[in-house]
Amino acid sequence: MFLDLSGEVVTKRLGAGERLFVHAGHVGVHEPTVSFDIQMVPGFGNILFGGEGLFLATLTGPGEVHLQSMPILNLAEEIARYLPHQNQQAGQALGGMAAGGAMGGLLGGLFSGDNN
Repeated sequence: MFLDLSGEVVTKRLGAGERLFVHAGHVGVHEPTVSFDIQMVPGFGNILFGGEGLFLATLTGPGEVHLQSMPILNLAEEIARYLPHQNQQAGQALGGMAAGGAMGGLLGGLFSGDNN
């Protein structure tokens, strides 16, 4: 098995029934005993001004959770800044492809019914 978590890794042990709400991109890995769900943050203000905080991952214990401070999309964007570009459009296309891939993976996981 190969596991790559980016940035600082924070480990949290959840007690039985204890909940942790985080941005889904920050979830690295968790024990099978931890329940994982995605929830929409309620409220009209969150819909207008929520940005990335509109949907949060809900992790419910018991079990150990490892969180990463820099999700893969952020890491890809940071690396892309240092790559040579033919023109500005090439950099924008790379960012768009990374965002599309990350969103596709998230949505695919949501609709496949896989709770891990």
